[in-house]
Parts: sequence; C-alpha cells; structure tokens
Amino acid sequence: MSVAFVSAYLLANALIVLALLVLVIAHKGLSQLGRQVPYRKQLLLGFALTVVALTAPFLALTPGDSTFMPMTTQVWSADSMHTLDEAFEHQEQPVFSAAGLEASIPASTLSQLLLCLCLAGLLVALTRVWRGNRAARMIASRAHLVRRSGSLQILATDEVTVPFSFWVPGICYIVVPTALILRPDDFRIALRHEGQHHRHGDCRSVYFMELVRGVFLINPAAHILFRYLQSLQEFSCDEAVVSRAKVTPQRYCDCLLAIAEESIRTRQRATCLQMANGALGSQLSRRIRAVLRGRERHIPRWGLLALSATAVFSVFAAATALQGSIHDRRISLAEAQTMAAVAQAGSVMPIEVNEEVLAELNRFVGTPDGRRFMLGALQRMAEYEPMISAQLQLHNLPQDLLVIPLVESGYRNLAQSPNPRHGAGIWMFIESTARSFGLDAGEGRDDRLDAAMETQAAMHMLSGLHEEFGDWGLAVLAYNSGGEAVRRAMTEVGATDAFTAVRHGYENDRHYLARVIAALIVFKNARRLGFDD
Repeated sequence: MSVAFVSAYLLANALIVLALLVLVIAHKGLSQLGRQVPYRKQLLLGFALTVVALTAPFLALTPGDSTFMPMTTQVWSADSMHTLDEAFEHQEQPVFSAAGLEASIPASTLSQLLLCLCLAGLLVALTRVWRGNRAARMIASRAHLVRRSGSLQILATDEVTVPFSFWVPGICYIVVPTALILRPDDFRIALRHEGQHHRHGDCRSVYFMELVRGVFLINPAAHILFRYLQSLQEFSCDEAVVSRAKVTPQRYCDCLLAIAEESIRTRQRATCLQMANGALGSQLSRRIRAVLRGRERHIPRWGLLALSATAVFSVFAAATALQGSIHDRRISLAEAQTMAAVAQAGSVMPIEVNEEVLAELNRFVGTPDGRRFMLGALQRMAEYEPMISAQLQLHNLPQDLLVIPLVESGYRNLAQSPNPRHGAGIWMFIESTARSFGLDAGEGRDDRLDAAMETQAAMHMLSGLHEEFGDWGLAVLAYNSGGEAVRRAMTEVGATDAFTAVRHGYENDRHYLARVIAALIVFKNARRLGFDD
C-alpha cells in the first residue's frame, strides 16, 4: 500500500501542475488568436481537469505498461541487500530511486512523510475553513435580516464593506454592507452577483478546493490553481450578471469601483471565506476589461467542445505516460510461484515460496544493490561453473547446489575477514570446518582460497549431510547451521523439513535457507529476470 500511495500521490502532484498549465495555455493561446472561452466554461473545464488530475492515477494503465516516456523512477522491493562484506545487512522498507542515481528513499518512510504532510495539510485546510466559516457565521448572527426566500437569507451589517456569500448545509447566505441598501442600484447588482455564486455552486466548491489545496500543501501549483479558479468564479459571475441585459456593463463597473474604493478606505477584510476578493487588487482592472469586452470574441460551441475534450484527454494521456515512467521491479507472490514451478522442474531441492522466500527473491531482483550483487555473482559464476558442475556430477550431487557459493560469497574467492565467524573462499568454510575436511586454514596457508580444494571438501560435506538427513532442504540448512542444530530440530520439535526447523529458530544466518531457494529461482529464471546479459 505504501508504494501505491506514494506513486498515486506523486503522480497526482504532477498532473495538478499539468492541469494548471493546460488551463492557462488554453486561455492565453485563444486570447492571442482573438478568441475567448466564456468564463463559466473555463471554470467548469478547470474543475474537470482538477478531478481528472486527482482520479487519473487510479484510472490510467498499469505502471510499466506504457512506453510513451523513459523510465525515470524505480520502485524497489520490500528489503534491500548490501554487499556480502557487510554481511547482508538489511533495510526493511521499499525504496524509490531516481534512474541513474544511487540514492534511494525507503518507500514506507516516504509514504509516512507524505501521509503526514497530507494530514497536516488537511488539518490546515479544515482549520482555515472552520475559522472562515465561524467568522462568517458570527457576522451573520449579528447582522440584520433583510429578506428570506426559502433557504436563502439576505443580511445587512456594518461590519463589512464588501458583499460576500457563503453556504452552510441547508442555508445560503448573502451578506451586504448596510450602507449599500441606501444605493438601490448597487444593492441589486450585489445581490445578483452573490446570488450567482450560489447558483453556480461556488459557495460549496470552495470547501472542495480548500481540501485539495490542503492535501497538496507542498505543491505551489495547487495553490495557484486554487486562486485561478477563484478568479474564474468572479469573472463568470460578472459575465452572467451582465449578460442578462438588466445591468449595463458601465453601470456594473461603476458598482465594482465604488465597492472597491469603500473597502480600501475602511481597510476591512473583503470576505471571511475568500469568496469574493476579486473586487480588490490587480484583478479589478481585469474584471472591468472583461465586462466591457462582452461576448463578441467568444469561441464557437464546437470549438469549445473540441478544446475541452483535448484538454481532458491530454491530462489523462499524461497520467498514463507518467505511470509508465514508474517501473515497479518487485515480484508478486503469483509471479514468484510461477517462477518456482519453472525452477522445480528437474530439481531435487524442495522449492517452497513463502513470505521469507518472496522477501529474499525481491531482495535479489527488486533492489538496486541486490541486482548488482546477483548480476556480478552470475557473471563470476561462469569462471567456476565448469569445475563445480563436473564435481557435482562426479559425486552424484544435484546441479542445484551451484547456488550455494552464489549465496555464500557471490562467487568471490574471499580471504578470511577479521571476524572469525566469517568463512573464506567461494564456499565460505570457517576455519574449524575447513580443518575437519583436511584443509589448512592458518595464517601462513589457507587452502580455502584454492577453489578446487575447497570444492572437493564441499562435495564431501554436502554428500555426508544429505546421506544423514535424506532431504536436500535439511542438508542445505545443516551446511549453514551445522548438523547438530538440525538434529536438535528433528528431536526437539519433530522437524521433518527445513522450514519447520527454521520457524522454530534452528538457523544460524537469518533467512539463509530462504535466500538459497530464492537464488535457485533466480538462477533457473535468469533470462526472464533480465540476468542473462
């Protein structure tokens, strides 16, 4: 879930940026061509693009299926594997990594961070809505009722100088300055403008926009889009009121100027819910120009439909393409089981895909360092494979055992490390085991570094373990944990298979058995997993 959330959230952020660009480019481009889209249609298109940006991450094609864009982000597996010299230390989270960069971020950490940001943003948005709504309702509670019509209440108060409207469930409010009642023409214009906000649903949509703005708190485009849509609400209401021919454009502009001058003179807030701030600032001149321009430059209806369809399709297509740039390298349980069936064919090793095996498989193939380790190990294996395969055949042992040096050393002929618990050579015999099979393992001479000699010793050791336990899973477990640990598992807990012994704690290196099974699956499916180059 963490990877899905991060992918969807990052993609939605990118699409919000694109939605804003499409909206602005469409408006500016048509203006350059001497055409204009009605502001109400621009507003609806803006909301449509916003909804597409929020939903497209869940509706577009499966990640990785698209080839429109180059891969820019990798989604890695649940665990990461460091080099063998670091004893396979683990990170316990999925990671996101930009292509070509070594740095990676655990996806669960990134998911938690983004979730905290979303929740913090939502809290900020809810606080902003609550404070604005509370302030508006307090003003309304002290205002005088001018008129009531169904769920609409028109109120007058000296506390404001700019008319504003707001909505709470069941009630639509229009609040006007008391002084405006003494100017009947301006009063009627203000009521028509604020009433248009209610008819267009602007007083409801402000809550939606605030929540979206909160969820995408760190995305500047979300805030710019919010303000842009707010301005379109004002322009569309201006357009609607003037188009009804009951108010001349000149008279409407005079009303806007009068209200703006009064607000500037008294230095009062324009509104409580940021619903009608358009009477102030640089937007005022643009609103006046738009009103005076009228409808003479509007785009034809067929052109508007084509523009809207193209804009929405472009955002959705971008979602599909961007999802293709997020490539999930993890292997699902179903995929692992399919590959296990391939590996099991002709194998004497019991190949069970459980949670531990799946985690180790993803560590090998679904992490940057794991893939590097596996690719390097398989390439180095080519040097030793003829010799080891011949020895396996000579001792009548399965070729599956080729994966043990892969897991133990990555087919690197490693010298003894300062830690006496670590082994040496490609089979990683510890000193006591080496001596028990006739190998010198002192400071002056270390036969473990002679790959042929250590391989001979490994053949004898594995033959003896299988002869004793009669099961290759138990034999491989004993290779790592020692025969005594397996014997105790069989006696104390009645273990008849290796994973039963592992689940009861009879394992030396954590996840060793699962790692061997995972390595065998990779070895038998190298081409499918991209390790055959």
